[in-house]
Amino acid sequence: MLEGLEVLDKVENCDTDGRDRPQQDIKIEDSGSLPVE
Repeated sequence: MLEGLEVLDKVENCDTDGRDRPQQDIKIEDSGSLPVE
């Protein structure tokens, strides 16, 4: 992951239930890829 670490922090810090699943839905709406050099 090269960018968007603040988004990852938000996902990591969301409230979870007893099965360690997020209490609210988390959706990735747009992602992409970069060529590896």
